[in-house]
Amino acid sequence: MPVKIGKISGSRYRVSTPHGVKAKSTTRAKAQAQARLLKGIEHGWTPIGKNDTTKSGGLIKETHTHRDVTIGAGPRHQGNII
Repeated sequence: MPVKIGKISGSRYRVSTPHGVKAKSTTRAKAQAQARLLKGIEHGWTPIGKNDTTKSGGLIKETHTHRDVTIGAGPRHQGNII
């Protein structure tokens, strides 16, 4: 699916694909970002939620661990549990 970025007027741009217009009257930077997003989705990328960046600028998946939390059982409260 080819993504086209066309200039509308002044500094405004339109992002379109054969399936229709995806953005109207957007900035050039946002149009290029959306085109990259659409191309990525076409090639199998799926959004996974919130991401964190590494020092090198690459993206890593943020992992969430679920653990049981007991109120008052933290390191400061040990020995005070009745």
